[in-house]
Amino acid sequence: MRPGAPLIHENVPGNILTHQPVRIGDAGRALAEADVVVEGTYHVPFIEHAYLEPEAAVAEPDGAGGVHLWCGVQNQFQTLGQIADALGLRQERINLINLPMGGAFGGKCDITVQAMVVLGAMVTGRAVKMTLTRAESFHWTSVDGLQIQGWLYRAQPNSRRAVIDIHGGPTYHSEDKFDVQIQYLVAQGFNLLDVNYRGSTGFGLEFREAIKVDGWGGREQADIAEGAKALIQAGLAEPGKVGVTGTSYGGYSSWFLITHYPPEVIGAAAPICGMTDLVVDYQTTRPDLRPYSEEMIGGTPEQIPQRYYERSPIHYVRDIHGQLMIIQGAQDPNVTPENVRQVRQRLHQHEIPYELLVFDDEGHGIIKPANQATLYARLGEFFNRALA
Repeated sequence: MRPGAPLIHENVPGNILTHQPVRIGDAGRALAEADVVVEGTYHVPFIEHAYLEPEAAVAEPDGAGGVHLWCGVQNQFQTLGQIADALGLRQERINLINLPMGGAFGGKCDITVQAMVVLGAMVTGRAVKMTLTRAESFHWTSVDGLQIQGWLYRAQPNSRRAVIDIHGGPTYHSEDKFDVQIQYLVAQGFNLLDVNYRGSTGFGLEFREAIKVDGWGGREQADIAEGAKALIQAGLAEPGKVGVTGTSYGGYSSWFLITHYPPEVIGAAAPICGMTDLVVDYQTTRPDLRPYSEEMIGGTPEQIPQRYYERSPIHYVRDIHGQLMIIQGAQDPNVTPENVRQVRQRLHQHEIPYELLVFDDEGHGIIKPANQATLYARLGEFFNRALA
């Protein structure tokens, strides 16, 4: 550090470094005038987390429009600011009692545990406690010997029922971070596996590109099904008591699994905004998304019609023997409601029972807090019945 260079945080003399990506301007001049320049590369074995979320918090209204919050936080001022902004409270109305961190979750959330517990207290008018379940890395072997990883959340006590949460993308990955839907289902008594099937990011280029070898509806679906079998083998679920859910590609995977695997492996599915007919999806989705489908499946419907047919769950709904709940945003521009309209016709044709939950004011994914509350409750009710 150059002598006399200003501190970044005047109140924390030891904190002199920060990271500011150069998005516009003269990068060369910025480097020349920088107080500190760090050169080289930094590698981590898996995922680095810059934030930690506490595993538990308690909040209680103070009776005068404010709230007391007992929670471990890393940055008191940042926490107060976020809660104040999220809930419309003045910072001085939040009495934060900062406790030792104890355990913590990696990852930065859209809304923190602290904000959620304060919101619960303010809405209910009483003390609210939130205790979260920590993720642990869980591994199994797929049908071709490929090692697959997921994040396992254990319910207490072990009910020997499980739900597999399937991330979208598929070019994406799940992390061990706070997720409201996951924590809600675990609190309902389900062991939950958040799976990183082949095609997920975060495991290297070869693993990410492996999904293109077969195209959508290939061995990545076997990765998930083998995860269900691994849960059963580990005593975390009984045969017939594993459900699947997910949004977007996770919804497609939920459709694929319930139409291709017996109920002893996949007992129930709740696809959210998931593709049912890959040709219909290609024709009705946003035009800018079609090249991605072509890359992932291996061509257009005109070039490889047989693959599009074989990989579309709509053609196999007659083979559904588990329980099904369909969830869709009526304004979805990515996976349009036409997917649901056509698959419902096919379900009626084959007399396959199902439940339907449509959100008229949602698009691709269920993101509004009030709708999420409805969604989580319905998911819990559905899996409780289907996996009883």
